[in-house]
Amino acid sequence: MNKEKMRQTHFIWTLSGRYNIKPRSILFEEDRQEDLDELRLMVIGGLYRYIPQAYLDDYLLRIVGLGESTKYYVELLLCLAQEYVMPRLSVKRRLLPEIERNHVQRIYNAYANRKITSERDKLTYAYFADKIGMPLKSGTDAEVARTIRRAAELGNATEWMKFLYSIFDMYLGGVPKKYESTGHWDEESHQLNAEVLKKAESNIYDDDEYTGDAMVLAAEFNHNVMEEEVDAQLEVVDELKLFSTHADSKVMFDKILANYGPSKFTDRQRIELEKALAVDIHKGCKVHYAASFMTQSRGYKKEYIAEQYEANLRYYEEHAARHEMNIKQLVGIIREKILTDLEETYFNLDRGIPDRRKMYRYVVLKDNKVFMKHVKDTIGSIALTILIDSSGSQLARQKQVASWAYILTQAFSLCGILPRVVGFNNLFDYTVLREYRDFTDPISKNKDVFYFTAEGSNRDGMAIKTMDYLMKSRPQEKKLMLVLSDGKPNDVRIGVSTHIVSGHDTLEYTGINAIEDTAKVVRRARAGGVQVMGIYTGERDEIYSQKLIYGKEFAYVPDLNEMGKIVGRVIEKVIKDEAY
Repeated sequence: MNKEKMRQTHFIWTLSGRYNIKPRSILFEEDRQEDLDELRLMVIGGLYRYIPQAYLDDYLLRIVGLGESTKYYVELLLCLAQEYVMPRLSVKRRLLPEIERNHVQRIYNAYANRKITSERDKLTYAYFADKIGMPLKSGTDAEVARTIRRAAELGNATEWMKFLYSIFDMYLGGVPKKYESTGHWDEESHQLNAEVLKKAESNIYDDDEYTGDAMVLAAEFNHNVMEEEVDAQLEVVDELKLFSTHADSKVMFDKILANYGPSKFTDRQRIELEKALAVDIHKGCKVHYAASFMTQSRGYKKEYIAEQYEANLRYYEEHAARHEMNIKQLVGIIREKILTDLEETYFNLDRGIPDRRKMYRYVVLKDNKVFMKHVKDTIGSIALTILIDSSGSQLARQKQVASWAYILTQAFSLCGILPRVVGFNNLFDYTVLREYRDFTDPISKNKDVFYFTAEGSNRDGMAIKTMDYLMKSRPQEKKLMLVLSDGKPNDVRIGVSTHIVSGHDTLEYTGINAIEDTAKVVRRARAGGVQVMGIYTGERDEIYSQKLIYGKEFAYVPDLNEMGKIVGRVIEKVIKDEAY
């Protein structure tokens, strides 16, 4: 699997909430990536979220291998899907309608200014023109486009699939028969018979998870198709059932091990940690702390990590002058502004050298802490954790985030403060914490930060809470946590095993629920003595969530040439702030 396909797959996983699917390559329309990439990835993610894979595979097996007609039929599928899935995805994603509108206008403008010759492009133009209210010339494309717009009114996946096939009957001369046994949708001999429909539909609508049966049905439908031909076009289904029985939690854990390697925690440590932290909105969550994922991941994941390491390192080296300047600036601020001030500290105690300025407090307030004690701090008095959002929303800036993390890691290390550096993302029920280096590792381990990859969803509150829990045991007086994040905590479902184990309904970890939880976790960590600071890696127009989570204690770096100075100043303020 190449890096672009991996990026697309992660995007679809995030939107669908299903991390075990293999999106069909026929859906990607590689000859039109530039025009339709982001919008169509959202639509495909919605397809896998709301339509049983069995339905999709049955349709794709009908249209595969028909040349230009295949492209037209894929376009029909995706236009119809856009009408059906985007309103549903938008219910809990308030910005999505505006994003869709912008894409629709952009795509219409692109097609309005080019010569359109293929039947597929004619359908694309008619659909997007109709979406923005432009008049259409009479003809089949206009009629199909107007009919497609009715898909938003459909009640469930079965109605949607029947509606798709009805368009073939109305305008396209019937359903393609290349891979069809005999008959049409309502006939008894159809591959998707009533029993199959009932099974596939039972747990798909209204954001419920697939049943295991629905995920493997397509492998049973088309026994009459030549295996090698289907494999080449559709990568025929080979996923096992994940979510239908108690035993499936083991299947899920095996996938975690395959992706990230073994946990650094013993079972007893993990259970104690989850008992303490997996409460309230995080009830049912599990934690997997992986310290050897770079070497113990398996299969294509191991290859992908190695490839991304090279890409991240190459990006850093291509911009070495700027990055090393930022390290130098940050080192200067840490040494001159932070460590110098920490060297001499006076504490107010109930014994020691009398402090004349505080004597009135004893007389007026009966406060006996009117004595001073002089303490000479050492560099080792700071424990630092650098926590990196490694979710799929960081995909477009993996190389930049890896460089930012390395700059911070290297600068503090050069000042004698060796940090723990950890990435976090969610897969199934698990908050996965990937350790790149620990407090006691040599400075040469810093380069492991370039193993950074982005994938899955993110439960920021659980990740920060876990690292706060682990920092409490550190002996250093001052504890600092830097969180590199785009400020968008998002983990749509905890996972079906939650329902299997506890039988309760879980709150969705999106939008204001997720932001408020993360902000609460940050406040509690600060109250407990861990100074938490955000470093924003997202876009300027989405910075509001970062402010809600971290207050004034975050750094936004619009100009990478100023990163060292900007981050350094905020760190200086946070460390010196007596409010903590």
